[in-house]
Amino acid sequence: MCVLDTFFLTISFFGSELFVLVALAYVFYLDKHYGLRVSLATLTTILTTLLLKLTFRIPRPNPTHWKTTTQGYSMPSGHASISACFWGYTAKHFDSTLLRVFSPTIIILIGISRVYLGVHRWEDVFVGWALGIAVAFMFDAIYEKLSTLTNNMYVRLLIATTIITLLYAVLYVFWDMSEYDYQQALKVLSILAGLIITLISTPNTYFALPNPATTRHIVLRGTLTLLILLVPYTVAKLRTELAVPMFILMGAMLIVLIPQIIRRLGI
Repeated sequence: MCVLDTFFLTISFFGSELFVLVALAYVFYLDKHYGLRVSLATLTTILTTLLLKLTFRIPRPNPTHWKTTTQGYSMPSGHASISACFWGYTAKHFDSTLLRVFSPTIIILIGISRVYLGVHRWEDVFVGWALGIAVAFMFDAIYEKLSTLTNNMYVRLLIATTIITLLYAVLYVFWDMSEYDYQQALKVLSILAGLIITLISTPNTYFALPNPATTRHIVLRGTLTLLILLVPYTVAKLRTELAVPMFILMGAMLIVLIPQIIRRLGI
């Protein structure tokens, strides 16, 4: 493996689902408005990307040219869409010159890495970038609009559960298309379902939590979140028949359980 291979493999990791999900665990309680919105936007981007993959069903380039391993369909690039949404939203939220330079740089490099590693074509990357940036820059407006549709909690719950149920039905239709992409989409949708339903029904548990006072608190909160979420995640991996309830539980824990533990521990 040459130096360039190692460089682009490292860059590619910063757009992977694993990196972003770990990063979200640390930013979720960093700033309540940013943490929640970037998490919802990124999870929505991942789900939309996977649904588009299942819709287009475009095969990846010839595996003989791959410099890494991967699965699933090609269009759009998940690394490109996820990185564009996460890093784009982060740069949009924080008034930081460093972030405004770093974010587009890492987004572009991640896109290049996917083509260099042979697992995507340029059109996959361009569509991924467009999707991620669109979600990142439209999400605030959509979030505000949805949050003001009604003040009735039960109406919000009905709307949310109806949309989530329809999405589960859509995934069921796509069952025979790609087992890998289907399972990935099912996982993200289940996390979103648990997060959104508990957020609507018990919003004060999350929003009453103060922002961390120090960097030490940020690290402790993120590490605690990862350790707690690891329990249902491990169960879901070991017992696939329990995957959906375990991933729903993970989303619910972010809103209901973990904020209470953080408050009790004083971090």
